[in-house]
Amino acid sequence: MKTLPLFMLVLAGIPSLVTQPAAAQGPPVHMAPSLSAGDMAKIRKEVEPMLMAFLAAAERLDAAGTMGFCLDSPDFRFLLPDGRAMGYAESKKAMGEVFSAFAAQKIPTRQLDTYVLGPDLALCAWGGGDDLIQKDGTVLRSDPFAGTYLFKKVSEVWKIIYCHESGNPFAPVKAAEPSLKK
Repeated sequence: MKTLPLFMLVLAGIPSLVTQPAAAQGPPVHMAPSLSAGDMAKIRKEVEPMLMAFLAAAERLDAAGTMGFCLDSPDFRFLLPDGRAMGYAESKKAMGEVFSAFAAQKIPTRQLDTYVLGPDLALCAWGGGDDLIQKDGTVLRSDPFAGTYLFKKVSEVWKIIYCHESGNPFAPVKAAEPSLKK
């Protein structure tokens, strides 16, 4: 049996995103019409803590912990703000190298919308900021910063199979500027 590539499944849901009224509150509830509102709420309650734990691990500069929320699979993709795409192994290596160069990281969440695409697929649209604190104390900031994270349920566990992060280029912050706020 031939399966459709994952990106085609995601694209299939885009028309419903486009037709959603701009003034609508929260994510559209009709993303997965075969699921009940209760099923979609349950999926959101399962996926959103996973994303927040992923971000918390990144904030701790824990590359192994961060990548533990990602699916170790040839299908995994991480798109960076500069347009580069990496697979799982390359992402894990790069994350370890980047995290080891910094003393701390602050990632406040300002917005999180979760779109249930099916019983085993959900998309989180996250918005916030990112402060990378160098070992000499210099703060590099990207604000606003955003990420799109596609979760797939594999063996009853939600894993990130695709993420795309983007934001303003990281730039040094003057000492007098306050830290990022939620």
